[in-house]
Amino acid sequence: MRDFNKTPALFNPTLGSQKHQVSKSFYEYPKTRTMVYYDSGVPIKNIDRYIAELLKTGSLILVKNSICEITKMPGVQYYSNNDKYYPKDRPIQGNLF
Repeated sequence: MRDFNKTPALFNPTLGSQKHQVSKSFYEYPKTRTMVYYDSGVPIKNIDRYIAELLKTGSLILVKNSICEITKMPGVQYYSNNDKYYPKDRPIQGNLF
């Protein structure tokens, strides 16, 4: 797990597109948008757009609301696209239409 007390990573285009890096970051374990920013260096406004796109296609799911590890704000949304982190009371299958 990344040490979030340091500065955010710089975006590295050789690792793929911004959307690819955001999706890959959410796959590791449930994260907030700020945590993805620190991991990938993708601007938060772009992360918000990718979250909306991935939620619309069913490729991302809200796992929990909790305190952010970085900002310490309560009620922050943690997302993941890895089915092993999906809540047990939610279906794994996304939207069909």
